[in-house]
Amino acid sequence: MPTTIAPASWRWTRNKLLACVGGVMRHTSVQLRSNMKKFLVTVFAIFGIGNTSAQQMHEASAGFDSELVLPFLQQLNDELGLNLDAIALDQFSENLPYDQEAWKDLRVNYQGSEIPLRYQVFKDDPYAPDLYFLTPSEELAASIQSQIDTFFTEHGM
Repeated sequence: MPTTIAPASWRWTRNKLLACVGGVMRHTSVQLRSNMKKFLVTVFAIFGIGNTSAQQMHEASAGFDSELVLPFLQQLNDELGLNLDAIALDQFSENLPYDQEAWKDLRVNYQGSEIPLRYQVFKDDPYAPDLYFLTPSEELAASIQSQIDTFFTEHGM
């Protein structure tokens, strides 16, 4: 599984913009933070900041408390049957240094087909990484986002 750390030139721009709104976002609901991040990803795409291959993909994303990453990944695996290595992805998220972004390009099984999935982590808070699931499959992205929403509801978030 290839691992990529974002180039410093656009990562710096993205991280500084996120830091500008970070103070406000830390005091808002998970849903509002998720919506703000989706807005920023769209702005980055319009101005060509970021990874061009990821810009063409569909996204499911949210910020998680560190201790909830593994339970979420296990539940995602159980519900969608993606055959993810949840423990390895949790360790990848946990070991990412603060204020860094990295991703792993995976191939998952979804409804009988093998589909590319990028697991991307941005750690702007050392105890609450932001997870992004990017895929060319709109249906898979919607299913993952639905699982995120269900998980947050089950955990009172």
